[in-house]
Amino acid sequence: MTEKTKKSLDTDELKKKYGLVIASELQDCEKLPTGLFTLDEILGAGIPLGRLMSIHGMQSTGKSLLAAYIASKFQQTQEKPVLWIDAENSIEPGFYEKLGVDVDALEVKPVDGTAEESLDMIIELSRAGIYSLIVLDSIAALVPKNELESALEDAKMTELARVLSRATRIIASECAKTKTTVILLNQVRESLNPYGPKTTLPGGNALKFFTSVMLELKKGEIYYGDEKYADGEKKAIGNQIKIEAKKNKVGVPGASGSINIYYNTGVDYIADAFNIATNKGIIIQTGNSYSYKEVKLGVGKEKAIAKLKEDTILYDEIYKELEKTLIK
Repeated sequence: MTEKTKKSLDTDELKKKYGLVIASELQDCEKLPTGLFTLDEILGAGIPLGRLMSIHGMQSTGKSLLAAYIASKFQQTQEKPVLWIDAENSIEPGFYEKLGVDVDALEVKPVDGTAEESLDMIIELSRAGIYSLIVLDSIAALVPKNELESALEDAKMTELARVLSRATRIIASECAKTKTTVILLNQVRESLNPYGPKTTLPGGNALKFFTSVMLELKKGEIYYGDEKYADGEKKAIGNQIKIEAKKNKVGVPGASGSINIYYNTGVDYIADAFNIATNKGIIIQTGNSYSYKEVKLGVGKEKAIAKLKEDTILYDEIYKELEKTLIK
């Protein structure tokens, strides 16, 4: 055996020992379309499977709501169940059902322990591959063991960051092996640093490094109905949610858009499809009139959307046209 052949064999053995492969042999990240075309385009064709992602925003921006909608899509398309870790003790089965969640199949774990216990549970369940999706609501509600056992004046702001720094590295690795998608919800807080950014996220910078996707939500326009309160103010029936991808390793970072949510009916996915179809030229706007091929949808946006809600066959046809335009 020549020296060159021996060296070649040694090289092959080393590659085999450490599991080295050619990049072209790896598969692209599999994604789950949500049916909300605005969200799917922001993400790059859908929710990445087997990845760690986070959704953050100020209070009442729709974080839990969006996660619940995503959970409903996992329930409809994936064989494995969905787990919701309710650290905020705020889950409302009746409202989640309006968002399409099968509350009879949704498994819920109320948090009654420490941050370490909750994160260790996510690590263990991700490693086992029992669930298709695990949602933690939320990071800001987790209490580290040292903080729980110490007096209030002794609590340190860095405790949660320390715990998360360890946990997120492991979760990101384990969920990829079993194709378990993990979504961590988080709040946005005002920063105490007068010279830095005006806002900060509880838990430090770990999420910024180890998540594949970070979505930021902001509350947009509020929609009012005809009903009024005793003082004459109109009752809110829904609102707009603005979404921006602050980080996206499986799509285009910085992409943004908005969706509408109505409190009695859930996410308005038909209006979302109408808006995207109009932007892409699938639905043609002439002045204030809208049409699809030879079909007139109506004069005015509201009437056109109402037409699609009534004619499900027509909506399904436009939906299929939109699916072809998704960025792969």
